[in-house]
Amino acid sequence: FRVDNLIVKSETGDGEIPDEPDTDVAGREIIARQDFSVPSPDSLGQSIFGWNDWSLRNKPVSPAMYWTIEADPDNKEGVPFTESNQVMRARRVKVGSANEWAIFFAKAGGESVEARGEVHLKFRIKQESAENNFILRVRNNQAGDGWGNTLVSFIIRPSGQVIETASGWQPIGKFSPKAWNTLELVINTETKAYDLYVNGTKGNETSLPLAGNGDGYDPHVSVLDLDIEKASKGENVWYIDDLEIWTDHTEELKEKAELLRSALLSGEINGDIALPQPEMGAEYSIKWESSNPAAVAADGKVTKRGWRQQASLTATITRNADIPYVQNASAKCRFDFVVLPNES
Repeated sequence: FRVDNLIVKSETGDGEIPDEPDTDVAGREIIARQDFSVPSPDSLGQSIFGWNDWSLRNKPVSPAMYWTIEADPDNKEGVPFTESNQVMRARRVKVGSANEWAIFFAKAGGESVEARGEVHLKFRIKQESAENNFILRVRNNQAGDGWGNTLVSFIIRPSGQVIETASGWQPIGKFSPKAWNTLELVINTETKAYDLYVNGTKGNETSLPLAGNGDGYDPHVSVLDLDIEKASKGENVWYIDDLEIWTDHTEELKEKAELLRSALLSGEINGDIALPQPEMGAEYSIKWESSNPAAVAADGKVTKRGWRQQASLTATITRNADIPYVQNASAKCRFDFVVLPNES
């Protein structure tokens, strides 16, 4: 007879050591997220400006623009009320005396965030009716919850044409009117340039410069401004949902994880494990956890050696762990060990 792939394990946990696992990397540092939800049906229609992270540039104008939370226009009937089928509604009914910007501040723990590096700003937008342009600007926050400096500025025409307005008034994309579209800005604060993706398609052939080529101000991302042009004479209604701002640190975390992997190997042990603490920079921290503290503690100390036991130590490398972002970028590295029994 023939037996393939036989593995014998005792009731005390003896067994094979698995292959070295891949590192699990969650590289997005999600700085801000806005899902536009209210907790009950009678809260629909409320203004967003009672929220901590939203404000207006001007006092309400007459006639005012209205920024409210409403049911998703595609789910008005037949869908139970949930906090996931709601959107922000921007409505201007006729000419106003001034623009009434809705300003969103990127914050963590109540403190303003200055996003740097390759910054992604993504949201969904739908035009229901449009007689004039929808305006979007990305700014820094040098004034402290104020107007700041413009990095990126563009308009969306009623036709769906996207026109950048900060450095030349050139077309940089087009989306479908009367339908949900996804816009994603990728702003590089180091090269002082950006790209726009409309429904996943890049709208510009080469990266566009930030306003003023990014000179004369600190080009970090802190503020998003939204508006409908004040010259509008008819009804304008736009919907926005799933706003998110993040930076990506996947490659950095892979490098940090490799520092750990080069300093510690899985295998059989008969004594305490010296946990490596490689220099990773002030933004990164390491936390160790054990799958079997009865055999090996999280600090690598062997706690019992009466029989062969399996235990895994997992190192979680976290970026800016002390800042309460929506999601901190992190990587997990697992090391598997078999603790050998005492020699008799």
